[in-house]
Order: sequence, then C-alpha cells, then structure tokens
Amino acid sequence: MKVVEIVGVTALLLLLYLYERPKLKENGKKVQKSFFAFIVFDWFLAVTLILFPKIPGPGDLIDFIYKSIGSFWET
Repeated sequence: MKVVEIVGVTALLLLLYLYERPKLKENGKKVQKSFFAFIVFDWFLAVTLILFPKIPGPGDLIDFIYKSIGSFWET
C-alpha cells in the first residue's frame, strides 16, 4: 500500500514539474535548478511521512514552542 502512495506522490510531482517546465525555461537556469531542488525536497518529505507517519510535524514544533513560552509567562 505504501508503494502505491509513493508512486502517486512521484507521479503528482512529476506532472507538476512537467507542467511548470515551459514557464521556467523563460526565467533561466537558476530558477529551473531551484524549482527542481524544491520538488526533490518535497518528494523526500512526502516519502518520509508516508514511511514514518508518526514523525512529529511542524505543528508539533509550534505547539512545543508556545507551551514553553506560555509556561514561562504564567510563572
């Protein structure tokens, strides 16, 4: 089941890249490389969350920070 999800994410990001590529060619190589780097980074994050769904996300980090600040202000 996880393989299907990974293939789906890969196909979705590939379609996104192919859709945006003609527009990116007008902006130069630097923009193309940075967009490709973001696509690879997003793929890595998506696959990591598919394989390890119990990893704390960014929302958990924000909750931790605000709980720490809240307890500091209460004392």
